[in-house]
Amino acid sequence: QSGFVANQQVADYSELPQLPQATQAAFNDALETNREQRKQELQTLLGILTAEMNRRSIETEESLRFLVSSQLQGQQELDQLYQQVEKLIDEPQGGAQPGNPGYDQLFEGVSQ
Repeated sequence: QSGFVANQQVADYSELPQLPQATQAAFNDALETNREQRKQELQTLLGILTAEMNRRSIETEESLRFLVSSQLQGQQELDQLYQQVEKLIDEPQGGAQPGNPGYDQLFEGVSQ
């Protein structure tokens, strides 16, 4: 068995024996100092956690902006390609065939 108690309770200082007044005052000061120190430590931790949450929030926002702008750019490129293909199909002299300037321009930069 480990030396830990499963339901360890917070120390209850009210049941301590009564100390001489000067000693009691020193004891109370020590407890108050300890509480104040813990409070400051918790405030520091809270500041660190808040900063981390803000940093992650900004990173997430930037990532979402990048994804949305990439999708919009991809959609615009698809729309342009669709319009070019549609235009080639509608051309009267078989525009959708190799050798036609519009057809060749459509596939410019595409590796075969």
